Parts: sequence; structure tokens; C-alpha cells
Amino acid sequence: MCIRDSSEVDIIAVMIDISAGIGQGDRYVFEQIKNRRKPRYLIFNKVDLCSSAERELIGEKASGILKEFDFFEDVLTVSARTGENIESLLSKLFAGLSEGPKYYPCLLY
Repeated sequence: MCIRDSSEVDIIAVMIDISAGIGQGDRYVFEQIKNRRKPRYLIFNKVDLCSSAERELIGEKASGILKEFDFFEDVLTVSARTGENIESLLSKLFAGLSEGPKYYPCLLY
């Protein structure tokens, strides 16, 4: 994967399975996006699979990730299965979007 042009992108979001952790492929993607001048978010999915002990360590992990990969605006955790933190994720992403052109009639909005 090579990201050549992000000029028409408003936000870059990278989603990773929290149970798998950050792998070599993820680090490659991080290298590709680190110098982009767009807000970048790291999203860990499948937080519902974490034990309560693992959940307590998520904050520490996130802090460490933000230190190592300091170009991310934030590290977020979600569960697509249960919907946990999805509203928070959407709020954060929508806040970074500017209003674009209306491609559909006003009746559809």
C-alpha cells in the first residue's frame, strides 16, 4: 500500500484490531501518513474482547503509542460489535470535517 495523494482527504483514520496489537504492516502505514498535514487518528477496534484487566491498561498503552507515534491527534478505542465509544468516535471525526458542497437536493438532508 502506498498513499500517494491525500490532498482531498479531510481526516486520516487508521483502525487496528486491539487484540492483534500494532504489527509491522501497521508501522508501514504509520510511516506513509506521518508527514501528512491532515488530522490523524488511531482507532483500536474490538475493545469488547478485552478483559477488565486489559481494559485498565488501555490508557497506558494509548499514552505510550502517542509518545512513539506523536503525529496522531488521538488514540480511540471502539467496539463495532457492541457500539461502545462509536458516538465519541463519530463526534471527534465529524468535528474535523468542514461542510462541503451539496450534491443532493435539500429535501434529502
